[in-house]
Amino acid sequence: MRRRIKKQFVWLGLILFATVMVCEGLAKIAMYYGLNIRTFDYSRYYSQDPNLNRLTWLDDYQVHPYFGYDDNGIRRFELLRENLTANDFVIGVLGGSVAERFAEYATNEPEVLADLHNAIPALAKKNLHIVNLAIGAAKQPQQFFIAAYFLDSLDLVINIDGFNDAQRVDLRPVYPLDFPLLSLKFYSRVNEGSVIARLGRLGIWTYKAMDSLPRRAPFLSHSSLYFVAWYAIHGNLYNLIRTLEQSYYSAAIEKQRAPGSPALDPTSVLDERIRTWKRYTILQSELGFRAQKPMFFFLQPNQYLKGSKSLSDEERRTAFDERSSKDFHEGMMRLRGELNQLRGSGVRIVDLTGIFRATSETIYIDACCHLNSRGNEIMGQEILGVISQYYREGGK
Repeated sequence: MRRRIKKQFVWLGLILFATVMVCEGLAKIAMYYGLNIRTFDYSRYYSQDPNLNRLTWLDDYQVHPYFGYDDNGIRRFELLRENLTANDFVIGVLGGSVAERFAEYATNEPEVLADLHNAIPALAKKNLHIVNLAIGAAKQPQQFFIAAYFLDSLDLVINIDGFNDAQRVDLRPVYPLDFPLLSLKFYSRVNEGSVIARLGRLGIWTYKAMDSLPRRAPFLSHSSLYFVAWYAIHGNLYNLIRTLEQSYYSAAIEKQRAPGSPALDPTSVLDERIRTWKRYTILQSELGFRAQKPMFFFLQPNQYLKGSKSLSDEERRTAFDERSSKDFHEGMMRLRGELNQLRGSGVRIVDLTGIFRATSETIYIDACCHLNSRGNEIMGQEILGVISQYYREGGK
């Protein structure tokens, strides 16, 4: 009897193993011919999943009494500034997540540091520090606050912004329009939609597990069957999480809105946000002039600005949201239209929106605005050119 049961288990195991192998083979064929994915190692899809980055990029953020929230870059500099000496030269990078990622690139790229040393005479015998004071989703007036708070410890400021300042996101009446865009994520405490919030957190946990499991069990990173399942599920799960998140935030806002109040006008929201951007950009620039600290402002590039880049097939598939394209294009055009007035007010501001016009390779990595290393390299060359020219002209 025992031998018969043992034999049945052996056969069951063999059948199960054969079934898995057949499914593996079919999955591999589907990947090879259906999706044109021809690899035996899918690990980079899990480690570089842009949706995972969008769901987890706030994990290191925390509330801040002056800036709304902060991240590791700001917390590290708050410690570093206590030990600075006259032999240190500090370049602060301010802005949103595009600036944040550019600062990470510049800090880790030896050629950028070498080029800066060559471009800035004051760096001849000094220790150069590039400090990341940018915060994801930051806009004005948060950048002004950060610049004012840290300016005594900075020698030069690079401010890269624009896209967040052209958003029609409106958190009123819960928070004023000039509050940080992520205020609801850090400060909202409402009962309405709490079930939805719990479902959203469960969805995020599931998504993280799907991406982390192949990295913890390397054999799964070579499994075509697991990849097929992940490929079929992860996009829909991400969209579900975003829908749940938006439903929760809508509940948080509607709870505070007076019954019968008129719908908010997106155009007026954009008008007010751009006025805020201009006002605090001018104040931040004046702050730099008075402190005799060079301050450079750059209007960041964005894929939704028509004619600014010929998008690759990969960018059209992964980095372009047709539903938002009209609003984002209009917002970026509105910002560009304000540049001459800002320059007339003494702001040293440069338009970077066209720096990828002659570039056909993939630059944008998601449907927001973020750049890959090649994009940061091109943007860095443009920024370095502006800084070099400033010092060649004697700091004018």
